[in-house]
Amino acid sequence: LGPSLSGNPSVDRVQDAMAGVRTLLTLPRGIVMPLFYFFYGQNLLLAATINLRGKATPDNLPRAALVMLHSMGSTASDFRNWVATADGGRFMKEMQAARILVLFPEAPQGLCTLGAPCWSAEPKAGLPIRPTQSEPTDTFEVSYHSVLEPLLADLRAKSGIEKVFVAGHSMGGAMALQMLRLAPGHVDGIISMHSFLFDNSPVWDGLGRHSVPVLLEGSNDDASVLATDLMNCSSRMLSLGADVSTELMPEGGHQLHPRELRVLSSWLLSRLSI
Repeated sequence: LGPSLSGNPSVDRVQDAMAGVRTLLTLPRGIVMPLFYFFYGQNLLLAATINLRGKATPDNLPRAALVMLHSMGSTASDFRNWVATADGGRFMKEMQAARILVLFPEAPQGLCTLGAPCWSAEPKAGLPIRPTQSEPTDTFEVSYHSVLEPLLADLRAKSGIEKVFVAGHSMGGAMALQMLRLAPGHVDGIISMHSFLFDNSPVWDGLGRHSVPVLLEGSNDDASVLATDLMNCSSRMLSLGADVSTELMPEGGHQLHPRELRVLSSWLLSRLSI
């Protein structure tokens, strides 16, 4: 495919992946093509599946993108593997049918003490994480500028994708919520699973001034992110005029549950029809 020359590895890999999709679209009709691009390390891990039925045309290209951010202690590869197999692969099949490209970027190294890729420094106190703790705003900004900003810009400018959504689990959800402050003009929806905004978050200052819809998901028995704290976050966001939907699972703890992917899928499809 030849080298990409943007100077940013994450952007280059998205460009190469999309160029590969367009090249494969020239193959004979009636071909079902799973396309997997795996890029490890600090940059992008992308998994996309395109199902061509009948004649291959540009209409088979993705019309939207979903960026999914892993939790602390996890990796992009771990998150991708779980999402791809949960519920018998139902979520990824629905994304494929809706022509939604699913991206799994890797968080930077060195922002937390775990020695694993993290979107931010971890909260200083123990569990449960409470909204009264201090938000590590500066490390969220490092992750945004080094990984997500160039990725979102490339999706918007060069991939022909109409809408971009950002979702995350736990710390990935906290990072997703930062997009309300850092990139409100570059995302069309935010999904935060098992996370909330800290009371001192600068994100609160801008809520109500833009119309980015938000989906908050959690569980009633989550011992790390309490359901009461998540609901308080939802209520405060609503009071400021934000477009927020909230879904609590009856059980599941802090782990992501396949039912949450079903809620996410329905929410995404409803937003694509707007």
